[in-house]
Amino acid sequence: MTIARLAGWAIALAVVALPARAQAQSAEADVLFRDGKKLLKDGDVAAACEKLDASERLESSVGTLLNLADCRERNHQLATAWAVFRKAAVAARNGRDGRREKEARRREKLLAPRLSYLTVNVPEAGRVDGLAITRNGSALDRALWNQRVPVDPGDYDLAATADGYRRWTGQVRIEREAQKAEIDVPALIAEPRPAPEPVAARAPPSAPPSSDPDETEPVRREPTRPSRWTASREIALVVAAAGAAGIGVGIGYGLRGRHLEQQSDARCPTATCNDTSALSQNADARRAGRLANLGFAAGGGLLAGAIVLWWVGGPSVAPVVGRDRVGLALAGPL
Repeated sequence: MTIARLAGWAIALAVVALPARAQAQSAEADVLFRDGKKLLKDGDVAAACEKLDASERLESSVGTLLNLADCRERNHQLATAWAVFRKAAVAARNGRDGRREKEARRREKLLAPRLSYLTVNVPEAGRVDGLAITRNGSALDRALWNQRVPVDPGDYDLAATADGYRRWTGQVRIEREAQKAEIDVPALIAEPRPAPEPVAARAPPSAPPSSDPDETEPVRREPTRPSRWTASREIALVVAAAGAAGIGVGIGYGLRGRHLEQQSDARCPTATCNDTSALSQNADARRAGRLANLGFAAGGGLLAGAIVLWWVGGPSVAPVVGRDRVGLALAGPL
């Protein structure tokens, strides 16, 4: 048996020797935890990790985190395992559990040299307005652009989009430990604008037919129908567009606030936190939430005003009664 294999068995036994949980606070989390431990013992590592992850989401504890991190490492998800060990160390420190904190830090350090990294390079010259980048379908935060990030093995699909530009896609594969991979996002190509349609030449108006002098019945001319698009309704469309933009701003800040809050919770999962980065992210999340509320309020008010303008600014309806017709006529406001 090699030294590396002996070290691996020693690490695994160290985690198993740790108390798994002091006492489950919920039956659901405890059942998932026990199922995960049984699956891990039976050798079904992937299924065991899913059970332990679900238990952790229901009820976070240092014991569950340590077992989940060990499971992710056995499943060759080294970056995920490394991150969970870091989270376990913070939770143990906040709970004044020095022994578990020391074990989590030790396992974290052992994994660090084995991690693979992916860097998504986005040049400043190519950062057009509205540029968005996704990795495997999930948005890649701007703070992670040009940043070396630890990742698990697998294929990573990248995409870059912006209004008025062609979509770019790329792929990179992480297939071994300690791999350093990079992918460059090129400047997007602008979409060609459609050429304006030529204005068709208008035929000269035809002369009205001459009336028979012996004909006593006068020639009737149909009244022109006023347009339904009044000035008030055009203004209503502009106000509605501004309202939609306000709601869009609210949604954007809301999503950013939620993302920052999740990052802050990942750094500091408990109420007590001394991590300045996490506190800063939490403050930014609250600020983004306030801006989101302002955007929703302003956008909703503008949309309501647009509806009123549309309704009030429509063409008026008046009855028409003639010798040989009865009907309605539309008349726009002055």
